Amino acid sequence: MKLQTAQKLLFIVAAIPTFWLWAQGNADKIRLNRPAAPASFNAAKEESTEAAAKADAAAATAVKTEDATDLEEKKSGFKIPKPFFFNMYFRASAQDDFGYNSPTLGWSPFYGRLMNETPWLMADFGYHVVRPETPGAPRATLFMRIEGGSFRGYDKGQGSLGNFNINHIWVETENVLAKTLVTQTGNLWYNMGYIGIFDNFTSQVFYDTIGFRAGQRTKWFEYFAGVGDSGWSIYRNRSYDGWQGHQYAVIPTVGGLVKLNLYEMQALKSFSNKFMPKWQLGTTFQMMWERESETNRGAPNQTPSVAYADVMRGEAFKKFMLENPGNSDFFPWAQSTGANYWRGTLWTGFGGPEFGPLKIYWNDLSVRFEKKAPQIAVRETYDNESKDIYISSFTDERYEFTLYDEIQIRLLPNHFDLNAGFAFGKSWDNDNRIRPDDHNSTRYSVVVRPMWYITEHLHYLLELVYSREKSTIGNRYREHFNSIKSNTGGIPDVDGLEWGDTDTKHTYQIKTGFTINPAGRGIYSRPVIRLLYGVQHSNVQGAFGNSFEESLNRRNQFNLNRDIHWHHMVRVEFEHWFSVSGWEEGYMPPMAQQTERLSQVHKGEDIDPSKPKRYDIFTTLWGGWALQVGPMTTGLADRYVNDADGCLGLTSRQCVINYSTGGVSGGGHVTARSGDIAYTGGMWFLPVYQFTVDRTTGNTESSLNFFAVTAGVRYYLPFVPESLKGIFVGGELGYGIPLLQYSVRGSPKSVDLGTYVIVTGNLGYQYRLSEKISFEAAARFVFMPTSPVSLAIIPTVGASYHL
Repeated sequence: MKLQTAQKLLFIVAAIPTFWLWAQGNADKIRLNRPAAPASFNAAKEESTEAAAKADAAAATAVKTEDATDLEEKKSGFKIPKPFFFNMYFRASAQDDFGYNSPTLGWSPFYGRLMNETPWLMADFGYHVVRPETPGAPRATLFMRIEGGSFRGYDKGQGSLGNFNINHIWVETENVLAKTLVTQTGNLWYNMGYIGIFDNFTSQVFYDTIGFRAGQRTKWFEYFAGVGDSGWSIYRNRSYDGWQGHQYAVIPTVGGLVKLNLYEMQALKSFSNKFMPKWQLGTTFQMMWERESETNRGAPNQTPSVAYADVMRGEAFKKFMLENPGNSDFFPWAQSTGANYWRGTLWTGFGGPEFGPLKIYWNDLSVRFEKKAPQIAVRETYDNESKDIYISSFTDERYEFTLYDEIQIRLLPNHFDLNAGFAFGKSWDNDNRIRPDDHNSTRYSVVVRPMWYITEHLHYLLELVYSREKSTIGNRYREHFNSIKSNTGGIPDVDGLEWGDTDTKHTYQIKTGFTINPAGRGIYSRPVIRLLYGVQHSNVQGAFGNSFEESLNRRNQFNLNRDIHWHHMVRVEFEHWFSVSGWEEGYMPPMAQQTERLSQVHKGEDIDPSKPKRYDIFTTLWGGWALQVGPMTTGLADRYVNDADGCLGLTSRQCVINYSTGGVSGGGHVTARSGDIAYTGGMWFLPVYQFTVDRTTGNTESSLNFFAVTAGVRYYLPFVPESLKGIFVGGELGYGIPLLQYSVRGSPKSVDLGTYVIVTGNLGYQYRLSEKISFEAAARFVFMPTSPVSLAIIPTVGASYHL
């Protein structure tokens, strides 16, 4: 380990002065040419006039040559690449989650990468060993990528070089053996689409393979086929499963890619340029084999005469010993077996046309279907003796389908952009139909991130997330701190193989705050400094990285003994990527193309002050009092009070009800008005009720509120007198995130209210005080098709600021 760390340190120490020397030489501060032979002072003085004349002539020739070269480059669009290129990405953050000490708001970037990732650094180093002097000339490029996630003061790794890896190193050649022929030797990784909002590489091939690939790259298409070994990558992935006996074995791998640049094809060029600019389509496939091996304990093997259910409980060896006391030496030996697994992907990416103020900057759609590598073994211990149970045949039927999509949209030039993503995954294990786990689940996540450009460099960000994860064969999740971990009444196994009291996990996240973008507008404009607040609500207990003591032993003083469904966090973070001398000059590999797309800085459109503004854009903060008038309030009161948890069977002296409905409401909306039509959307708070049932046998408490997100249309009446021109009517449609808390005698209890769709009707009047300020008074009529139905009227007043 010390030797590896020293080698990495030596590499970085050598790379820094090399890069500096090249940069200085490129700026003509240091000449990299061999110096002329020394001459005496007198000889130099006598020949100074002649040398000056020669220097002038050489300079004139150089200028002419340079001018000719520049002219040729302008004609062909080709530039001779510089010898080195360097690219870097990094992010780091500091946060406080008010006592829980988690580095992230939720479990993973599946809930949106914002506030769900830890520090990271990626550095790319490239050297054009052979630089093409003309279009189509031979090229050879060495590429290396170093990645890791540790900085001093940011994590427990404290920036140690042991936390970084050389993830990729390869040599790529082009036009060497034949025109347009491209080869790559070393790491064979190729990625088509990067889903930035989830930080996901779905449509990739050969990430885990070392070998050789060859193909053709033209402006119309690209294809290649490759062969190599994925053994060390599979070994590394398996090393995290807890078994200590893994060994390396060669895993032959073959695969390939076909990608079409449809926007360059004559038959589709007109359609693509009009509706789907830069339209590309690609697919990949990769196949891996593991041979049978009688000498490698880390190869696929299967222990005969054991039941998978016993292995899941960790009782296979115990059961054998109970049936065969004292005969541990006769525990069945594993039998070697083979395995094969594969991965196929499909990807398309395109820009979009403009529809009035709307424009699709870019859309990435990636799909992957794969068969997973089998697990090798687990270790069981009984009566101080341990045995390895090989389970390759029990785990070689695991499949997964995933789909990711991300879209970047301009909503209003210079003012609003929208980044949205959708993720879907389904996993199934044909060998396991008895215990819930991550290999038998269906899940999806929706992320919406609007960005409001307050000024060129100060932006306001909001991200809304909803995720649903469902176990397909039983209870997988624990809702409360005292939920059972092992459900002895589980389904379908009578001995119990479930883990908790629900099969579905719901996660809501809201992240909001200001960003500082020195480079200007753009959701992916970098560098960026973010000042954020985030909140997560999940029905699952402690649904974020934590180190809670979960033992229910009464002597465990560190058990919180309460449910934790909310997680709040404030964070400051910065993120940046950049390239030096890079990819845009004569050589742009696919990874650089992705970076270029994400690095678009949308500077906006020039506005002619002599022309009237096309849109009146304003932000409104409003407040009011919600009056609940529907059956929701009395219905829930009946449901919870007139049952065993309420006042059923108790006298008025034994049970006292304190009840209130509605309450203070308020929120914020952003509106864009053009003529008599305005489009509006925002977030607001909808209180429904709260009540307490004071019982002699223990209290029942409940409160229900909604965090609402809605969008809709306003219509300003044009036919009214001039003094009443501010009257408007409108409607909005959205979704309410339930902020529901219900407990009986101190123990939380689940409540299902059905759907949480929100429909509102609006009637109001807006008074324009000045060019920048207006006030409004309105009434909101709220309908929710919950069970029972919720109805409310909210009189409101608000103030607006106009851009």
